[in-house]
Amino acid sequence: MWIMLCKVAILVLLAKGVFGVEPEEVKVVRGETPTLHTGVKDYRKIFWRNGHNVNIADCQVQKDDSTLCSSHRDGLQIDRQTGSLTFMNISDKLGGHYKLQIFSNSFEKSTKEFNVSVFDPLPFPTIYVSENSSCSQCVLQCSANVTQATLSWYKGNHFLSSIHISDPNNSISLPLKGNYEDINEYRCVVNNSISNQTKHLSRSEVCRPCAETGLKPVYIVLICLVIAVIGFLGTAGAVIYCSKGRRQQTGTDYSHVTKTEEQSPGESAETSSSGDSL
Repeated sequence: MWIMLCKVAILVLLAKGVFGVEPEEVKVVRGETPTLHTGVKDYRKIFWRNGHNVNIADCQVQKDDSTLCSSHRDGLQIDRQTGSLTFMNISDKLGGHYKLQIFSNSFEKSTKEFNVSVFDPLPFPTIYVSENSSCSQCVLQCSANVTQATLSWYKGNHFLSSIHISDPNNSISLPLKGNYEDINEYRCVVNNSISNQTKHLSRSEVCRPCAETGLKPVYIVLICLVIAVIGFLGTAGAVIYCSKGRRQQTGTDYSHVTKTEEQSPGESAETSSSGDSL
């Protein structure tokens, strides 16, 4: 029984840190300049170690009461007065666990621990109409080129859906389906544990109904009327042309007959005498 209780106590202590030291969570955005504070002003020695228990920075008060400080890694700066550690333009590689050891002037030892989490700067999400849209349904796609974040859709203040990703090699996207008559306001939010970015829109701003295929009935009727009128005019023109041609041909034949009948008397006489001589 006592052995079991001891094991539970040890597990609790380990969960809170060695000997009851609970790590302080520090969350920063890549490129910022965070500082891990010691919380002291007077000390004899200060040592900073990373998660591999490697000394990365320290300060020590010399015999002449001067303070000698040094950092053993690029991008780190230690404050001479307090021993606080500052990360200059922090990168993903500097995230992790850090341990601080402080020796007071009376050589008492105290420790502090920090968990530093480095997040990517959050971009504004991008919204576009998906290729999966149809004439009856508009599918909006919200995406963000970020590695550790949550992407969410909201209708006003009402939560609709979300997706989370922590893969450093991928971006995230989230679809939203709806009809073209929807005029509600929507927003897409990308967030992590320290910041968020929001894109607002109305569906009518980006969703456009499909263009109508074929002609409207009214246009079809008008085209038919135009064709009928053209056909009628063409037929009428053909009839008129043919009638005129017949009249001209008939007039020519009558004139020929008239001219034949109206030959001169001399010509008739000559014809008669020729007949008599025969």
